[in-house]
Amino acid sequence: MRINGNSDVSNVAAFSNDNHVAQPAITPAQTPAANQTGASSINDKRAAVRSSELSIGAGLVAHNLLGKLGSSLSGILHNLSELLESSSKKSGKSLLERARGASDPDDSNLHGAGPARGASSTPRLINNGGKVLTAPAVENIYLGSYFNTTAGKADVAHQDGAAKAWVTSGNEAILKEYGVGKGSFVGSHTVAATAPRSFTAADVEKLVKKEIAAGKSSTGSQVIHTVVLPPGTVLKDGDASSLNGLGGFHGSYNDASGKPVYYAVIVYGKGNNGIDFTGKAQDNISITSSHEWAEAATDPDVAEVNRTGDDSKLGWYDNTFGEVGDIAINISRDPNLRDVWGKEGNFAFQKEWSNKGRKEMLTTTVA
Repeated sequence: MRINGNSDVSNVAAFSNDNHVAQPAITPAQTPAANQTGASSINDKRAAVRSSELSIGAGLVAHNLLGKLGSSLSGILHNLSELLESSSKKSGKSLLERARGASDPDDSNLHGAGPARGASSTPRLINNGGKVLTAPAVENIYLGSYFNTTAGKADVAHQDGAAKAWVTSGNEAILKEYGVGKGSFVGSHTVAATAPRSFTAADVEKLVKKEIAAGKSSTGSQVIHTVVLPPGTVLKDGDASSLNGLGGFHGSYNDASGKPVYYAVIVYGKGNNGIDFTGKAQDNISITSSHEWAEAATDPDVAEVNRTGDDSKLGWYDNTFGEVGDIAINISRDPNLRDVWGKEGNFAFQKEWSNKGRKEMLTTTVA
């Protein structure tokens, strides 16, 4: 799903097991990601699902507009745009609420195998028969000249290190119970360019196509092309925005031969842009990335499901709580999301749901 940590969604029932006591009903972010996806029809679905988000802060917008009637029309329009995009921050929402509010609702029309949505009180991922990546290959693509600066190069080194660590980590090993095989890191490169003001799924698809055509990106049915955005670039998906809690998403498109190409896009999480888990952009990027890599491996064709309505291509999915990375966020009890991530060595990763362990886990042995 998208990590918003993935709106207008159904209520998640309280659940209880060896590791969790009964909790009040929560409202999760919906997931699969087109998590993810780049087709115009999907954007229409996302826009419909997330349209209610525009009402957040509506009173604040009206108040400010009334106070600015003497301003020029262009000034009013500018203020309206700024107020809408920052409404979550001004409404005092917690990090958890912002993450859930922007998380993948694209699955609102998806129904996998298992209990009907809302019927299950305990998370459990169901295998719907779709593809999983048996040898996920992570590639990092850094967008913007920032990543050629001293600070940017340090971020690149850290994120590449995180990718190398993740594919052999206990975090990635959790995915073996879903049929995902050993991963690999296939390299990275920087695309020098002026930082775009905003970025969408269509932009991700265009960039990945360009890099593949130029021979700069790896090819193959297992590659997850991971686009890391520069500081300040706002990621948008329909009405969802990284200024309102969207941290990233994964998706796919079909190349000229009809074969799927998988990707993820990650916000440079800092302050009010993306999800600021720790106050450190490097941690925020690796946490979000691990979320999207895990979902791209266990449910790679969810975007295709959204495009075509062919549910047989849906991978591992829980009708109530979403994809493997969504669950930790959707059952979190911490308004600051401190219970959804941890560190393995020098790198911060998100916890992933384990059906066997019946809990969200950082590694195969430690919650």
